[in-house]
Amino acid sequence: MPAGGSATPLVVPAGEGGGSLSTMHTLTVPAGWTAKVWARVPDARMEAWTPEGDLLVSAPSDGKIMELRPDAAGTAAVTTLLSGLTGPQGMAFARVDGEWVLYVAESDQIDRYPWGSGGITGARTVIAAGLPDLDPDGDDVHSAKDVTVAANGTVYFNVGSSSNANPDDRTMSPQRAVIMAVNPDGTNLRLVERGVRNGEGLAVAPDGTVWTAVNERDNIPYPSHGRYGSYSDAFGQASRPMSTTTRPTRWCPSPRAGTWAGRTATRTKTTAIQRGRSPMSR
Repeated sequence: MPAGGSATPLVVPAGEGGGSLSTMHTLTVPAGWTAKVWARVPDARMEAWTPEGDLLVSAPSDGKIMELRPDAAGTAAVTTLLSGLTGPQGMAFARVDGEWVLYVAESDQIDRYPWGSGGITGARTVIAAGLPDLDPDGDDVHSAKDVTVAANGTVYFNVGSSSNANPDDRTMSPQRAVIMAVNPDGTNLRLVERGVRNGEGLAVAPDGTVWTAVNERDNIPYPSHGRYGSYSDAFGQASRPMSTTTRPTRWCPSPRAGTWAGRTATRTKTTAIQRGRSPMSR
């Protein structure tokens, strides 16, 4: 147990049990903390706080965006904000012309909704349509998309790869395994980085850099000789813990307008990526 941590039972309010919460769970939390189920949203994927302090949760398989508001019982009242969407995942709030808007990343397009104190106040505007979605030739299609917004209003989103590891992503039109950007009004749709197999959880750091967690390819062989798990010599074995790697990646504006430089952080080294090149192309 980490220093200062304590084993604390997870409190499950009446009506929130069942399924995986049918039995007691114990969490390790900082000393003096408690843990309690606040809400249950089936197929919950990504979250975003509204300007009013409520929580939006995407449910891609259900095609819904749910809104969670605290209630007097200390749990959350769960309502459906949007439904009938195609694999919605990422969400982000930003201001356009001084007014709040909500961006939602469906698997085939990026949407913008006007937002007021009571929620969505008008019709949807599609700012990026016809994005790569399901691919009948793909063996591991990554259709879900995330979205984030920079301080200047630029909207960034990912387009995942069509398979586990396929160089055809680079020659498809539009390309896959990329990060794209678009203006809030839907103009100037553009590619800003390639070789991002499955970018998840896009976010903008306080210094303006754009980050994503990249889920790299599956079935990566164990890289060294020696005992690991049930193997006396695990070299070359695609053991389950080694099946997927995840690395944080960031992009930042270059001092020269119109150009970009990326930095890819790994556990062992930092590799510079020039525009138009990536680990995939090496």
